Amino acid sequence: MVAKTEFDILEKRKSEIETRDKARSMHMLRLMSVFFTVQFAVSYHTIFNVEWLGWDLVEPFTYSISQGTAIMGMFYILKKRDGGVEYSELDESM
Repeated sequence: MVAKTEFDILEKRKSEIETRDKARSMHMLRLMSVFFTVQFAVSYHTIFNVEWLGWDLVEPFTYSISQGTAIMGMFYILKKRDGGVEYSELDESM
């Protein structure tokens, strides 16, 4: 009886932690989506609407930002998924 009560308490705590983890992951996904949207809008504006800026000046920045965010995304995935780097491990966790 005592063990069942303790197990129920731990199960409830586990579900709270999983709910918080899922909310944090969704928050990060939304944040990254907003970041990419803003990056696209700013790049479009600077390339086509600002006369003294063109693709030759903006492209290195967009490339660097894209590569940096891809690397940050990989680090985030590795951190959240316990460091599995094999394709099958990443495929199963997604």
